[in-house]
Amino acid sequence: MHTIVLARYNEALEWIVDIPQEFRVIIYNKGEEITSPTVLARATEIVVRPNVGRESETYLHHMRTRATDDHYFTVFSQG
Repeated sequence: MHTIVLARYNEALEWIVDIPQEFRVIIYNKGEEITSPTVLARATEIVVRPNVGRESETYLHHMRTRATDDHYFTVFSQG
């Protein structure tokens, strides 16, 4: 399954409902708790991270801690 990795601080993420269902949506949250029912329903996983570094720290953390499958791709984006 294709994956979208979002590095979020306190951005509104309601737009993720427009992401096709064949994508997993992993949110790395470095800000306030996500309470939006829309976002919570669409997110495959929400990972709480300390607010250290910028989005590149989040992307590197994901790449270092997650196995990859060469048949799929991962998109990295800010929230």
